[in-house]
Amino acid sequence: MFAQIAAIGGRVSPVQYTVESIPSVTPQTLAVGRMLFGSLLLFFLLDLPADFVMRLATAGPMYPITRFLDQTGLLSALSANPSFASLFLMVTAGLLVAFILGAATVVVYPLLVMAFWLLAFLGNQGHFITPLLLALTATLGAPWSAAWSIDSLFRSQAVPQQTSRLFGYPLWLLGLTIGLTYMSAGLSKLILTDGAWLWDTGARNGLLQDLDKALSDIGMVISNNYLLSLIASVLSSFGQIIYVYSSFTRSPAIKYAICFLVALPFLIGLALTMGLFWWPWGILVLMLYLPWQSIDNFIARRLPSPPAHDQDFIEGRHFAWFMTATAGLIGIHLFAILSRSEWEPVYSNYPMYADRMRAGSEYEAEFWNRFTPHDRHFRPVIHLVAADNTAQDVSYQNRLARFWDYARVYRSSYLGLQPFVVLRSASSGQPIPPDTCRAIIKSVAAVSSVPVTQVRYAKHYFDLKNGRVEWLPVSDSSWISVQLEQGCRYRQQ
Repeated sequence: MFAQIAAIGGRVSPVQYTVESIPSVTPQTLAVGRMLFGSLLLFFLLDLPADFVMRLATAGPMYPITRFLDQTGLLSALSANPSFASLFLMVTAGLLVAFILGAATVVVYPLLVMAFWLLAFLGNQGHFITPLLLALTATLGAPWSAAWSIDSLFRSQAVPQQTSRLFGYPLWLLGLTIGLTYMSAGLSKLILTDGAWLWDTGARNGLLQDLDKALSDIGMVISNNYLLSLIASVLSSFGQIIYVYSSFTRSPAIKYAICFLVALPFLIGLALTMGLFWWPWGILVLMLYLPWQSIDNFIARRLPSPPAHDQDFIEGRHFAWFMTATAGLIGIHLFAILSRSEWEPVYSNYPMYADRMRAGSEYEAEFWNRFTPHDRHFRPVIHLVAADNTAQDVSYQNRLARFWDYARVYRSSYLGLQPFVVLRSASSGQPIPPDTCRAIIKSVAAVSSVPVTQVRYAKHYFDLKNGRVEWLPVSDSSWISVQLEQGCRYRQQ
């Protein structure tokens, strides 16, 4: 079947191996992938903060490519225009709806890809959105509307319903992009530290840096134990590197072993120890690990795929696009890794937290001296105080609410307690803004079953001494008491 690309000497060539890694599915399964991918993108778009498109105008260009593209000031002018921002988001949402329905896809999808690139520039985004941009670009030539689409209703010639890699390669490319992303991050940890990420327990970098956002104290426990820190560093690096093999293995058992033993525990671990979840990355992780062959068996009456059908894919324009996209994705990630560079949001070697952090080392001391002046080494403590002076600690509920909001998944009523605004206002001696006061009162009414007269806030600091991180006691004099019945006037105890 792969005579034109067969290996020399009877061995499987890299091209043949790559092609045979693509799931062979019917166009209906690709249609399901289109609808799911488009719907997830639409959810992500609609759940963006209201000021997302205006961040370029607010903060100025944060990355070199944005500064280069904004030399005339056009991007900043567009970002500063509220009418344009609203219209742009509406048009992008409309393009996504058209893509989900499979309408005029040959025109709509390129426009959609350009819209997301513009969204990244206007939103001052870096490697947070890079994998999604590359995945969208890599699948520009895909036959997205082959079935179950408006386009298919007006097509003069029906698309063959046999299984083919022609309909599986777009789904495969989406998964490959996130696999290469994680591989780049894992390799960068080793390359940028000359391997010392492992024995100098570089994983502690992220665990300490994001302890304030973490959903648990597991990161603190790991950081205070060399063996656990070593294991975390090894798993985080090599676990990320092995991610990409999920796209190339022929064994479903191996692929889902990586999924359930590496990928999902890694995502859960990031949330528990660092409070991290990036929606654009999560979309691609889902597309990578969905069992497309099983989905195909369920939704379509699969007809035998004649050898000539996949041969048509190999000899057609889609194969040229597939090989160009695959080579481009691999090439740009290898360049980023070997050059130890990133040009966000176009490409990145994802050097997040890639630094040594052995307990008691000079790297740790240097990190802590940089970190503490920013006053990030605390978690807010929040108590709802009733008329009888009984207090309810809702600190964790608020922290969990902030995580769900950060992940763009769910907005909890506890989010309205806004501890950082209150603590910042108190530290500067300024009154609590009226809109913050209204949000606090509304939040308290939604989450408390008893009347609350005041909300108390404090900072629960953690400190790093002699290689160990520990929580400090909250001083009685550090509490800020916000009187709800007095227009959110506050006093320090």
